[in-house]
Parts: sequence; C-alpha cells; structure tokens
Amino acid sequence: MAKIPGDNGAMDTENPPDDLRQADFLSREFLMGILDDSVNGFFILDARFRIIYGNRSFRSMFREYELSDVPVHELFTGNPRRTIKRKIKTVFSRQVPEIIEIEVRIAGKTRYFLVSLNPVRRKSARARVIYGFIQDVTELKNLQYQLENERNYNRSIIETVKLGFVLVNDSNEYLDYNGEYLAILGRDEKDLEGKTFYDFTEPSYIKNQEAMMKEMVKSCRPFILEKEFVRKDGSTVPVLLSMSRLLDKQGRPIGNFAFIRDISDQKQIENTLIEQNRNIVNLVTIYNYASARFLNCSNRDEAFGILSESLHGIIAFDKIELLIKGNGGFSSVFGDGVLAQGRKEPVSDKNSLTFKLLDARESPILVKNVMTELNDEDFSVFPGLTRHKSALFIPVPVRGSFGLAVIMAFEKPLSTPDEYVMNILIGISNLASITIEKILSVEEQNMMRLTLDRNERLTSMGRIIAGVAHEINNPLSIMQLDLDEMKDIASDLETRDRASFDELVKSLQEEISRLSGLVKQLKDYSNPSSIGLESVQIDDMIRDFPVKIFLKNLQKKGIRVKLRLNASRVSVQMPKNRLIQVLMNLLQNAADALSGRPDPELIVETGASGGKKAQVFIAVLDNGAGIPSTHLQKVFEPFFSTKKSEGTGLGLSISYSIVKTYRGEIQVESEEGEGTRFTISFPESSVSP
Repeated sequence: MAKIPGDNGAMDTENPPDDLRQADFLSREFLMGILDDSVNGFFILDARFRIIYGNRSFRSMFREYELSDVPVHELFTGNPRRTIKRKIKTVFSRQVPEIIEIEVRIAGKTRYFLVSLNPVRRKSARARVIYGFIQDVTELKNLQYQLENERNYNRSIIETVKLGFVLVNDSNEYLDYNGEYLAILGRDEKDLEGKTFYDFTEPSYIKNQEAMMKEMVKSCRPFILEKEFVRKDGSTVPVLLSMSRLLDKQGRPIGNFAFIRDISDQKQIENTLIEQNRNIVNLVTIYNYASARFLNCSNRDEAFGILSESLHGIIAFDKIELLIKGNGGFSSVFGDGVLAQGRKEPVSDKNSLTFKLLDARESPILVKNVMTELNDEDFSVFPGLTRHKSALFIPVPVRGSFGLAVIMAFEKPLSTPDEYVMNILIGISNLASITIEKILSVEEQNMMRLTLDRNERLTSMGRIIAGVAHEINNPLSIMQLDLDEMKDIASDLETRDRASFDELVKSLQEEISRLSGLVKQLKDYSNPSSIGLESVQIDDMIRDFPVKIFLKNLQKKGIRVKLRLNASRVSVQMPKNRLIQVLMNLLQNAADALSGRPDPELIVETGASGGKKAQVFIAVLDNGAGIPSTHLQKVFEPFFSTKKSEGTGLGLSISYSIVKTYRGEIQVESEEGEGTRFTISFPESSVSP
C-alpha cells in the first residue's frame, strides 16, 4: 500500500509535495489501499446490484456469505432486503445519494448498519456503478437505546411523581417541565412559549426568589421557598419550591431544576388552625373577662346581664331570654320578653316538651329549624320563636339541679357550634350559676337575718299586743254592760228623747264592736296556733265555700278570674279556717289592687314540687298597680299599709304569722305598674287516695 508523503503522515494542503502531483499517486492501487484499510465497509455495485468489490471491513462484516457476483440485497432478509433494494433503484434512477439504517440478524445476533449509497458520476453518461459505505452502528445504537431508556425512565419518574417539575437555564427560560407543573399553573404548553420562570410568579415574591437564585448560582446550594403562582383564571395558588443547581459529571452547570408542590390544602388547614386558635384565644378571653365580672357581681340582675353579654360575644344571637325555676316551673327573669311574649304562667315539663328534654338530658339542645323541630306546646309557651329560624336551649344547674334556662333565638339558620364554642357557652353559664348560687346564699342569709329580726320584733310586739288587748278588752266588756244598763234606764224616757238616745247608744255599740274586732285580730296575731290541726286539700278548699263565693263576687265586679289548680290531692296539715283566713286576705288585697285598673285579672295557682322536701304552694297573682320596691320589705310588718283610708295594717302581718306558725313560707314579688305575686308554701303532708 502506498504511503502518503509528509511529516508524521499529515498532508500539507498549502504546499503539497511533488509526489502528489504525479498521476500515479492517485492510481487505482493507491486509492484501493486506502479503502481497504478503512474501518468502515466499502463496496461497489454494478447495474445489476451485484457486489463487484468489497474492502476488508465489508468482507469481515459478511464473512458468513459468499460475496462473489451476489446482489447486495441478497445479504439481507425481510424488510431490510426490500428497503435496500428500493434505495439502490432510487440512486440509479435519480442519480442522488441515499442513506439508510437497517437492522439485520447475523450469527443469531441483531446488528445495526448505516449504509450510504452514491452514484459514480460521469460527465457524459448516467452512472452504471454505485459505490457505498456501510458502518456497524450496533454499539452506538445500543448506547442510544440505553440513553433513550434512561431518558424515558427519568421522564416517567418526573411525570409520575405528584410534584411539579421544571428545568430552566440561568436566564430562567424553560428547558423542560412536566404535566403536574402545568396543572399547578392551570395552563397549557402554549402559555409557556416565550415565557420565563418568573412570568407566572405573584409579583410580591419575585424579588425574594431572584435573590435566592442568585445565591444558588453562586454557591450551588439549593434553597426552599414558599411563593404563589398566578393561574390562568387570575387566582393564586400557594406552592413550596425546592430548587437546585444541575451539574454534569465534570461539575459544569447544565441548568436549574425545581420540584414544586401545591400546598393549597396545607395552607387551608394552616389558616383554619390559625383561625381556630384565634377563636379559642378570643373565647378564653371572653371567659376570663366574664369570670372576673361575675366575681364582683352583687345581684342577680347584674349576673343575668353579664351572662347575656358574654354569650352574645361568643355566639351572636338575636334574642335571649333567661328563665329561673320557682314554684310551679320557670319564669322569665331577663330579656325583652319577645320569646315568651310576657307570659305569666310558669314554663315546665308539663307544658313544654323541650323543657322536659332539657331536664332529662341535662345538656344543650340545638333547634336548627324552629318550624319543623318544635311542637305546638313549645309554640304556645314561646310564640316569639316563630319569627326565628333557629334556637339554642341551655340548661344551667343551680344548687345541683336544673334551675336556670338560657334560650337564644337566631333569625338566620344556625349550624352546630363546634366543641370549643359549646364548652365555653356551658362554662360561662356555669359561672353564672355559681354566681347566682352565691347571690342566693347572701340573699337568704340577709332574708334570714331580716326574718329573725322581724320575728324578734313581732314576738316582742305580740307580747305587748296581747297585754294591750287584755287591758283593752276588760274596759270594753264593762262599757258594753254599762250600755245595756243605760238602755234599760232609758226605757222610761219620753218618745221624743228616746230616738236620739238610741242613736247615740247604737253608735257607741258599733265603735265597741269595732274595737272588739281589733282586739280579736290582735289576739290572732299574738297566738295564731290556738286552733287544732286538720288535713287540708288545697285544691278542694279553693273550689269550696267561702273562697268560691268570694271569687264569684269578684267576677261580678268585672275582674277576670283564672284558676290553675295543679296540686291534685296533695294535703297540708293546719287548721282549715286559718288557711282560708290567709288566702282570703291575699285575695282581698289583690282585689283592692285591681280597683280602677283596666282589664283587671286575678290568677289563683296551686302546685306541688317533689324531692326530699316536698312542698305544696298557693300563688295569688294580679295585674294591679304593684308595690314599690321600697315597701316590699315592710308589707309583713304590723300596722303597715299602703291603703290611704282603709285597713289596719294587720292583715298581712297576721297572715305571715299564721304561715310561719305552720312551718310555711310566704313570699312576695312585685313590679310597679305590672302587678304582684304572693306565694305561700307548706310542707306536703300526705297524698289522699
């Protein structure tokens, strides 16, 4: 094989040696030697596609075949044979080169070849010979296949992972991204054309991200950043961005890649927790403030006001009513009266299913839909609720049992309060309960002190009155005897003087009779227990004479009388006449209070309360003028009267003395311009069959 002249085998194209100018240097033998030493296969085909020459590499590739006078396409089978035959025809017919890649099976193995076909050009005639090169690219193809698999594997991971992925250059231009990134942005591929990584970032975050990326490029340290993307619809989505520098094996930068996670749900939970924590702090603040106010509370009305204000700070009701338990049930003590609409009859488990459930469950009851969840009984008790959508009933224990009811009404539907709100509502209600118990204890102590003082005064006064009554009664008896004697003496007077004398005697006898009645009252006051005990059924007593007749007379005077007798067959142990005396006194006082009032009404109510200390009560209610608060503590004192010209002031004092003598209690509640309620109660004696 001829050698090419030149230093170290390199050709000097600027100054070629003289040998290269010689024609024999380009002789057939010289060129064939070059081709024969080539690592690529070289071959020449005639017009019948037969191999007329193949270099050493070509023959090595197809050493299993007899190559002499064989059409080149016969070396292949199947689709490669058809492909290479078609390409050879194209080269001959069009006189243009062609390059094809074919896959063949040689010695049981798959090989890949890159084949170039070229026509041998002549100036005056079409080429009748084709030469070609064939290169075994199996290893390159396998490497390409391996790289493609790795790329597909990595791409599969990137597309499968539930994170957005983006690859950008140092100018923040997109190099690659996955479908999840597009989903987070709410955009498609066209929206990213010509855009940078900053274009969809909410503007307030750009400056911070630029600074962190600049530091990453400088130090190659990754960073994590919370930011927001602006979506196609204009909404923003919070994301957590984890960005790193991408380097090749030599440590040269390729770009910057980031994984992006949509943290909308996390942010929503975080915001919910922040809001919930804020609400809890607010609830605790309200609770602590209410606790401090309750601590300094001095009366029930103030306690009810604190309770109402505190509950409204927690749950914004539209109306509230507080009812406290008394004889016969619960009565309104706070609120505007809209819910119960000025109802005077106590609320109890007998006329309200909701109150029956409250007493049984001892836990709040939420009525989400007033019109469908309450029954007619509840509407008759709380007609004001019909103008509201929802209601919340909270039972509050007072001295160990259901003693205070909180009713809140809402004009808009109320969903179920969360656990924290409900616990604080109950907690503040219990604080009110403790405060009310404390106030009741103080009031009872004060009342006990007043009662003891009153009893001491009344006892002392009773002794004095007994003595005075005795001293008055003796002269009265003598005076009566003297008058009788005067009548006998006057029988001899002339007729004209007799009439005047008789009139004078009659006047004296009436005054003596009045004084005798007063003495009798004084004796009753000083010794009310001088009559034997009886078993009295109070409902029967009210339906019988003389109470029945007295009430009928009141009706004739235009007073509306209502009886609510619920004591059933319960009895008390005391003289019946004494009980009638007390009741008649209360009824007479009520009738006097109704004098001149428009639409006068008098209610007589009875009932019984169970428990360890069973009680039976009688209440007399009127809608009269009421008693001034300054007089309430004096009404049971002897000789105190609000009547200007009538009464001795002993009626209520005697009634008080009688009731206390038989282990009873008498209470008065009154509001000026609204009316008065007197309640007497006695220990239950027995239940008749």
